[in-house]
Amino acid sequence: MTAQGLSAAMKNDTLKIKDLEKIAGILKIDVREFFGEKSDSKVSIENNSNGGDNHINIGSYQEKIKHLEEMLAEKEKRLILLEKFLDKS
Repeated sequence: MTAQGLSAAMKNDTLKIKDLEKIAGILKIDVREFFGEKSDSKVSIENNSNGGDNHINIGSYQEKIKHLEEMLAEKEKRLILLEKFLDKS
């Protein structure tokens, strides 16, 4: 998978588990690390196979995931409050 393919797959939510397993194998990490079961892993990859210089920083994706999880938790709290308010009406 090229860096462009990875970027497109993540953008379109089409990344398959077999691709994650390949990426984990290349990085020599457990695939569960992509799902937050292990943290503090910061990995960088450089790929010059096509003459270009492609960088993937897993740490930055973990930060984005953490931020999205926090946003989701906040939205869940708001939904609970809204449900309680509607139940009182």
